Amino acid sequence: MAGTVTVTSYPVTTASTEKVLTCYRIDWLADAANGSVPATVIPGIAGYVRQWATKTATGAGAVAPTNNYTITLTDSYGSGADLLNGLFTANRSSTLTQQNYLYPGPLLLGAITFNLSVNIVNSASGSVWLYIDEE
Repeated sequence: MAGTVTVTSYPVTTASTEKVLTCYRIDWLADAANGSVPATVIPGIAGYVRQWATKTATGAGAVAPTNNYTITLTDSYGSGADLLNGLFTANRSSTLTQQNYLYPGPLLLGAITFNLSVNIVNSASGSVWLYIDEE
């Protein structure tokens, strides 16, 4: 089975300030034959990244990715620049939830591309959450 990436977005209200952020949840599943995950364009993001989190699949039957796998978010216009300036770059844990709060965070405008690399584990899976302040 080919690798897949699914993106959903929904509003989230912060407890401390009651500010509404948009959460983009990116669920990925690596290819069953070679461990690759397709680069995926996410259209229409406009705002500042305030928090990100990553988590790999856990539980019975779950398949974790290669330790120290890499995630980048790049612009979709061909420059290849990492829009999060290395925050996801390398050393993503294959077993731990990792997160970071950013203020001020990087500004994302328009279509971005989700890229996952350095994974060689077939059928591995995980999720990324990006919390965007659109105001």
